[in-house]
Amino acid sequence: MRTSKLCLVCCAALFLVSGLAEAEESAWTLLKKGLKLYRHKRYNDAEHCFRAAADMDSRCGDAHYYLGVLAERKGASKEAKKHYARIQKESSVHSLAAERVGMMALKAGDLKTAEEKLAIVCKDRPSAGAWMQLAAIQLDAEKYKEAEKSLAAGEKLSKDNLDLVELKGRLFMETDRPKDAVVAYSRILKVISVDNNARYLRGTAYLELDRSVDARADFDEVLKRDPWHAGTLRALIRMYKDDPTMSARVKEYRKRLAILKKHPPKVRQASGSRREAPPPVKRR
Repeated sequence: MRTSKLCLVCCAALFLVSGLAEAEESAWTLLKKGLKLYRHKRYNDAEHCFRAAADMDSRCGDAHYYLGVLAERKGASKEAKKHYARIQKESSVHSLAAERVGMMALKAGDLKTAEEKLAIVCKDRPSAGAWMQLAAIQLDAEKYKEAEKSLAAGEKLSKDNLDLVELKGRLFMETDRPKDAVVAYSRILKVISVDNNARYLRGTAYLELDRSVDARADFDEVLKRDPWHAGTLRALIRMYKDDPTMSARVKEYRKRLAILKKHPPKVRQASGSRREAPPPVKRR
């Protein structure tokens, strides 16, 4: 009798284990099918598979991750965040989800959440790019000590990353270190001499040092490559507005700015310029 009961218990246990294994296998099969559909841009069908996989196994982080991505595609940020929140820390996509939540927070102006989520990314998947993203957020939040540490961590992983060097230049300008900013922007120009953005920013750093001749040389060089560079036009207007001998130039520069304001270009980048930045703001 005791043997029969033991056999029944063992059979029940085996049935339960085999059922769980089958469920896990089915969830994995659905996930793979969903990924294939996702790669072929059949998003509605992919979403159906991911939902079925998540319902079958709530621990399937990949399914929740892609459900979040698809929700973002539809503009449903709240639904996306719910799916990302269900991903366990042990999941291989946890830091990917944290990055997406961080970017959504940044877009919404929530710098605190953005910083928290990007810090997770830097811890789980450290890279120069991740540290730069975190540093940029910290600069926006005026957390300069933290930003400097993040940039130092990123530089350890990629010493020659020029975008990181540009962020360092911004840090130096916003913490009243224009000499260091000049060094940073000069480092970029040594590698890419036609980088209008770096040359423009170096010109603004020269102005902070009262080196107007050097600033003017940089600004003139920028306009040779891009006569419509708005930041440079504004900087030269400020430099020349009280000089009667330059009134014709000031008039021409203002005319160009008026045209830009009336007909703003969707993309205006001169060769070698990664982007046009506004004048760095000195913050104390």
